[in-house]
Amino acid sequence: TKHVERLKQQLGLSSHIISNLLELTRSQMPRRSTVGLRGLLDSALQSLPEQGILIDTELASGTENVNVDPGQVKHLLMNLLLHCVNALSAVENPMIRLTGRPERGGLLLTVEDNGEGLPEALTRPVFDAFGGPQSAGSGLALCQNIVEKHGGQLTVGISGQGGARFEIWLAAACSPDPAWVGQGAD
Repeated sequence: TKHVERLKQQLGLSSHIISNLLELTRSQMPRRSTVGLRGLLDSALQSLPEQGILIDTELASGTENVNVDPGQVKHLLMNLLLHCVNALSAVENPMIRLTGRPERGGLLLTVEDNGEGLPEALTRPVFDAFGGPQSAGSGLALCQNIVEKHGGQLTVGISGQGGARFEIWLAAACSPDPAWVGQGAD
């Protein structure tokens, strides 16, 4: 049964990779609509395998409803969260932190973990779908594609906990309001 479970996991991973590659080949522009950011985050989090990871979310007012393509942004969040989950497999007290706030007339989302981290010299090649020594594969390439279609930017760096930090800025996604609401661990 252990081998069957491992095979199921590998099939799921293969399916996810194929789905990402197919999505990369489509040049579908975002179909923006007003949706609740908390609902998008919750939906993306529910798709993750149960791993015993602490999830901390902090959303500012002005992000309750955002103007994005909900399917694409959910896919974006799922890919970034899966990247974090994979980096946390051998970490004691694994944690993922998600924040969102209005910034520069758009929405700034941050996804970070306390995993293995990324090499300090890591630059744009991490988003290369087809390899290279610094590539993270099709998942991050798809994320970059979705963000660019939303007129935004995706940057990668090192979190304050030593893991990966992804900053996603999506253009014209919410109205500016810097007051913080909904703080704390979920």
